[in-house]
Amino acid sequence: MKLKFTILVFLSAFLAGSTIAQVTRSIVDENKVTIQTSRTILDIEPNVLEDFDSYADFSTEFAPWILNDVDGSTTYGITDVTFPNSGTAMAYIIFNPNNTTPSVGSDEEFAAHSGEKFAACFAAQSPPNDDWLITPLLVLGENSNLTFFGKSYTHTWGAERLKVLVSTSGTNPSDFTEISSGYIELPTDWTEYVFDLSQYNNQDIHVAFQCVSNDAFVLMLDDVLVSTDEVPTGSTLTGTVTNALDGLPIEGAFVEIAGLSDYTDASGNYTIEGVPEGSLTANFMGTPTTGDSPLTVQFTDLSTSNTQLVTCSASSFITYNNNQVIINPNTTVTLDISLSPTLSGDEMRFVVNWGADPRDLDSHLITPEIEGTSYHIYYPSGNHGSATSVPFAKLDHDVTQGYGPETITIYQFFNGVYHYYIYKFAGEGEITTSSAVVQIYDESGLIYTLQVPTTGTGRYWYIGTIDGTSQSLNIINTIQETEPGTGKRNVEYPEKPDSKNKQRFEINSWNWVFGDGSTSSEQNPSHIYQDESSFDVSLTVSDGTNENTITKDGYIITNSGGGAEIISVSPNEAAQGDTLTVTITGSGTNFMQGSNQIWFQQGTSVIYPNYFYSLDNQTMEAEFIFTDSHSTGLYDVFVFNSIDGELIKSSAFTLNDGPYGINDLLANQVRFYPNPVRHNLNIDFGEIDIKSVIIIDINGRIILERMCVKQNEVFDLSAYDNGMYIVCIIVDNQVLYEKIIKM
Repeated sequence: MKLKFTILVFLSAFLAGSTIAQVTRSIVDENKVTIQTSRTILDIEPNVLEDFDSYADFSTEFAPWILNDVDGSTTYGITDVTFPNSGTAMAYIIFNPNNTTPSVGSDEEFAAHSGEKFAACFAAQSPPNDDWLITPLLVLGENSNLTFFGKSYTHTWGAERLKVLVSTSGTNPSDFTEISSGYIELPTDWTEYVFDLSQYNNQDIHVAFQCVSNDAFVLMLDDVLVSTDEVPTGSTLTGTVTNALDGLPIEGAFVEIAGLSDYTDASGNYTIEGVPEGSLTANFMGTPTTGDSPLTVQFTDLSTSNTQLVTCSASSFITYNNNQVIINPNTTVTLDISLSPTLSGDEMRFVVNWGADPRDLDSHLITPEIEGTSYHIYYPSGNHGSATSVPFAKLDHDVTQGYGPETITIYQFFNGVYHYYIYKFAGEGEITTSSAVVQIYDESGLIYTLQVPTTGTGRYWYIGTIDGTSQSLNIINTIQETEPGTGKRNVEYPEKPDSKNKQRFEINSWNWVFGDGSTSSEQNPSHIYQDESSFDVSLTVSDGTNENTITKDGYIITNSGGGAEIISVSPNEAAQGDTLTVTITGSGTNFMQGSNQIWFQQGTSVIYPNYFYSLDNQTMEAEFIFTDSHSTGLYDVFVFNSIDGELIKSSAFTLNDGPYGINDLLANQVRFYPNPVRHNLNIDFGEIDIKSVIIIDINGRIILERMCVKQNEVFDLSAYDNGMYIVCIIVDNQVLYEKIIKM
């Protein structure tokens, strides 16, 4: 809505020439008086009239107005009438006819157009006049106009002459441009004058009233009005909110951006005005954030520029979040939103958003065979899928302009493997620089957030696979050159209309301060912390115009090695099928302090001892049972101290092939779901007679242990920290290890 505001200025000038009891001009003794009068600002209120009653009578300087007496001449006065500053050299004077001596208030020709006072310019004794009355700086919007009233007091000595001028720079006479097309000869009655200032719309100007009368008497000005329509600040966000499943409008959806909001009408439409320009926001994450020194931390920049977060919510729908909405100043942005109904049962949803370049990424899902056919869900109209029929998976929302979100939902799972990936369809940049983020949801809400890897070659971002039987996720999160699920190269996807995304400012500099005296200007640096301490990490980003900083206090915590190390492992090799007592000898004050844990680890494959005990402060023995389920090769030996949290590592043990092949019985029958898990982890054992289940955290601590007799066991993990855990299933001296992620 346009808010009209007026800048009201009231000026008048004396002019001789009343038809009733007119006074005459004469040379009078100068009566120079300094009168202090000013106003701090102009009244800038809609339709409020400002007259000069607020200024002192007969003042010749009245800020914020600017006066310039270029001719420098003394002026004529009024015969037998005195008032302060009469006859002096001046430009304009605030004249009150009621307060002269004697009063000339009864002379109707001296009556102001409104109020009691007006601005007057008296004739120069050395003509012509060259006197300026200049407004303070006026800020124009749209539809700008100038209106004022002027008159001559009398025509006895000729009509008063007035020029109207405008300056877009300074207030020197040479800065002004005439808009009155020569001088105006003012009549003896108050006359309204109107000038179109539209050529100066959206500019800052000064308006000048220049008296150029030639030996006349008194020029009178009053009721000057500069009117303009305020330019709306901010941008407008508008669009339609629909149901992602059927495209029908959603009434009453709540849309919010930058603290401003609107509800959709019956047609699903919303409009939010006054939206501020998108901001530059610094953010980052690091992995890992705790561990033993030296600790290598990979930092990932999550900053956004010139964007605003838009959220949309409605009853029975999953809340929409999009932090990549570009808001340029004073523009109208159209954002159509598709809301997906709340997930239930075994449904799963994938949502991707990305940055400005590459400008077009696409979401793809390849299903297992369903009734004899594998389906490819992506943007062509015939491949959007369906939520209510085969393949029971659908591209809910395909963005054609902008940078997401694109949404694919699996509404019903079938046996087999689903492949989900992102493909770079168009744009100059690499997918590794796209700032893309994938969010994965199930009935419990958000279960996984993945940032695009910053290394790798290819147009495919392989997010992972989903087991249709257990609905468990296997996160792959790699960049590759072949199509996931098929292994094909140089796949040609159908053409689509070119999207014309608006340009935005790009973040072009990063300044990392790691808290240990080191810095980096890379976007996604890797840094090694050598010392034991707690470190504050800050990131400052800039787009060349704006700058923003985020600091995370105590973000990185490292533990000391305490001088402890593993000296030897004896024996240092075994074969599958062996039962072996291993002696581990170490050094350092912390090696055998507290309650320890020991294990062998190769990647995610972990072997725990059947038992272990301390011989002295530097030695322990542990019995290991090596089965055909354990991978061969070199293993790291880990000893964990519970008092100071020290994890001691040495690559010192080799497992060789045994007399029999690896038994896949456990791996083929046991299912873990969901994975990642928020609350309850389900383990189905099939027909296997389970001995026990142990769940161990990343530091080797046993957090849960249970003897299991049922074919399905539920483990409540809701009370434990987020992170990676190892599930160990022990059956007849065979061990199956499964990595799970707690969200």
